[in-house]
Amino acid sequence: MRIYSPLLLFLFIVISCSAQDTNRHGIIFYNVENLMDTIDNPEKRDNEFLPESEKKWNTERYETKLSHLSEVISSAGNQLPTIIGLSEVENMQVVTDLASTEKLSSGYYAVVQFDSPDERGIDCALMYQKKLFKLNNAYPIPVTLPDNNGGPTRDILYVKGYFNSTSNKEAVHIFINHWPSRYKGEELTRPRRIAAANVLRMHIDSLNQEYKDPVIIIMGDMNDTPFDESTMVTLGASINEQGHEDEALVNLTARFQKENQGSYNYKGNWQSLDQLIVSEVMLNEEAKLQVDKNQIRFIRNDFQMYNSDKYGPTPNRTYGGPNYYGGYSDHLPVYMEIVTAE
Repeated sequence: MRIYSPLLLFLFIVISCSAQDTNRHGIIFYNVENLMDTIDNPEKRDNEFLPESEKKWNTERYETKLSHLSEVISSAGNQLPTIIGLSEVENMQVVTDLASTEKLSSGYYAVVQFDSPDERGIDCALMYQKKLFKLNNAYPIPVTLPDNNGGPTRDILYVKGYFNSTSNKEAVHIFINHWPSRYKGEELTRPRRIAAANVLRMHIDSLNQEYKDPVIIIMGDMNDTPFDESTMVTLGASINEQGHEDEALVNLTARFQKENQGSYNYKGNWQSLDQLIVSEVMLNEEAKLQVDKNQIRFIRNDFQMYNSDKYGPTPNRTYGGPNYYGGYSDHLPVYMEIVTAE
């Protein structure tokens, strides 16, 4: 009979408990509210996020921002997310810096990011754990907006890959979005978001023509709710999680909107602007890549929030105009887990 010392037994227990479940993958999307560096980019309108600006954006505040974001992301599940989708990041370097923070560095994340035509230089990006996800392809999808309806907007980021834990290496198609904002009014800007939804819908249709039951994950800040025209009609994302036709898209965050839950608090009204949408095949109980319906939620920790006397609990943001609050983001991240079958 082999006898283990108390120290060796303790180490064995710690290692066993901390081992990653490679058949379960957390997927999170987070609008990180202006993750900008402190360096002037003369080709972009980033002057408000410089040390000499009214906001007085500097290295200390930048590092605090990175630490705060990593604290939120690392709190999402029992292990670090396999896939992290982001919006409002300035460039590859700021995402790399986020991946290198103390709370996220053990994930050994790789980064996908392309510069888009957005005038302020804020883009979408993806971080993925290299040991758990294999990248096959990635590229930006331009979004052309209606004439005389605002300037250029963010590209949609497309990523194709597969989870290393699946024996059949089924392709996963990921789209990360940040659709045009409601600035200047929802009705006036509605055609901009419908245009973005149209572009995404065309790419979804192409995948359905090329593959049988493709595994599709759409995430992003749509700046619309699951019940608005852009998401429910143009994109065609169902608001019901059950009983779908073949090749349907299903909005996993619609039920939260019904319950006045969401990712963004607009004057006391919670809106599910940040969404997760999947192809219906991922809700099949026999699917090889299956959504765990019990693990769909907005990540909302007490430390992320402040209590507004007027609007109640609200995401604690980094800035309000020129005022530095030192918070996390004005959005809550949205999270789900998928289970892979061997």
